Amino acid sequence: MPLLLLFILALPFVELFAFSQVGELIGLWPTLALVLAAMVSGITILRSQGYATLERAQQSLAKRENPLPLVLHDLTIMVAGALLVIPGFVTDVIAIALLIPAVRSALGRALWNTLMHSDRVTVWASHGERGATIDAEFREVKDEPKRLG
Repeated sequence: MPLLLLFILALPFVELFAFSQVGELIGLWPTLALVLAAMVSGITILRSQGYATLERAQQSLAKRENPLPLVLHDLTIMVAGALLVIPGFVTDVIAIALLIPAVRSALGRALWNTLMHSDRVTVWASHGERGATIDAEFREVKDEPKRLG
């Protein structure tokens, strides 16, 4: 977690440096046009993907399939859209990487495996008389000091 916090704290400075480098290379107006195009693309992705994810999850539940791998996969696309909305070239590069199907699949599998092998998350899905139900619970696990030997 400290690495993620460090990344978030350093991101504005890295983005400013990237802005200055790109602006110096291609000029002010093309730089601003790229940022605006990325923001519009991100908003479009978020609007379309949100409804599509909900529909696919409902279809999976209707077929009595586990919707979580699909939802995690679609969540990476939504994260990419959100990153495109944030002005900056570093976040745009990360977003574009998340839009590549192979990267998205690998990240989705990694998230799925992490969740399934974690003691922090337990998920149940059932389809009863009243429709589909997904119930989840979590518990906070405090990190204990590691013992050597």
